[in-house]
Amino acid sequence: MALRAARADTLSLFAAFRSHLNDLMVPRHPNLNPPLWELGHVGWFQEYWTVRNPQRALGLAADPGCSRTPGVRTNADTLYSSTEVVHERRWGLALPGIDATLGDLSTQLARSLETLEQADDSDAALYFHRLALLHEDMHHEAGLYMAQALGIPIDDPRWQCPRLPDP
Repeated sequence: MALRAARADTLSLFAAFRSHLNDLMVPRHPNLNPPLWELGHVGWFQEYWTVRNPQRALGLAADPGCSRTPGVRTNADTLYSSTEVVHERRWGLALPGIDATLGDLSTQLARSLETLEQADDSDAALYFHRLALLHEDMHHEAGLYMAQALGIPIDDPRWQCPRLPDP
């Protein structure tokens, strides 16, 4: 299933950051985010749109501002919403630790997959699950960029940049 595969890619990339960055911190830069924030944000986004969204079956007709049900982590909206947490503040947040964040991700994915199993196969009912998938893939791409910028090796051959031919 695509959501599980995307999460496996996310966790694999996070493992590379974890093994090469002592404190999981990266320099403040407009194109980078702290890896632990990125990880929590990906899970939060998926849960926010697929699990906590009471209008998820409406797809594009859903009100994006509708009230949400509570999440796995009660303060997740104040930590991981990219519209609420401006980029510069992400380095100073009191984020949950690695184990807690990984636990949240596992629970969020399981809950999202439950809502997917209950959804019909209409485009509207699948819209937010597809959105969460594409969002996670987008952050995986950004993470690969970050790894390359920081000189962190990525072992998975699927994510290797081919060498350009000599001129």
